[in-house]
Amino acid sequence: MSIALRLYEQITAATNDDGRFRAIADAIDSLEQAMPARDTLATRGDLREMELRLQKEQQAFELKLTKEVEQVRLDLTKELHQLRLETTKELEQIRVAIHSSEERTQTALHRQTIWIITALGAIVGLIRVLDYVFK
Repeated sequence: MSIALRLYEQITAATNDDGRFRAIADAIDSLEQAMPARDTLATRGDLREMELRLQKEQQAFELKLTKEVEQVRLDLTKELHQLRLETTKELEQIRVAIHSSEERTQTALHRQTIWIITALGAIVGLIRVLDYVFK
């Protein structure tokens, strides 16, 4: 039953003013017990203070996060630069190796060509000698 309904019934049932006043006092006591303690309620000042504290913490967190993001970005930039340098060096080494291999291949082809021409010249000379001897 609600406090108001009980108060009404007690006031109408009371035969004198003392009974009615006692019913009103009991109702007020019940309301006080139902209400939270004043020290547990947050005031506007408490709420504002909490809001300011949370804003300060949020700004500190955002600043920290921004610094961390910048540090990661800087680290990644350095690492990327280092990888580019290493890749460039490796590519240059590969180019040098390819160029050296091309030169060796070309030299070997020239030597084989000279050997083949010399062998053909010897064969032609031998054929002429044989032709001269057997004619």
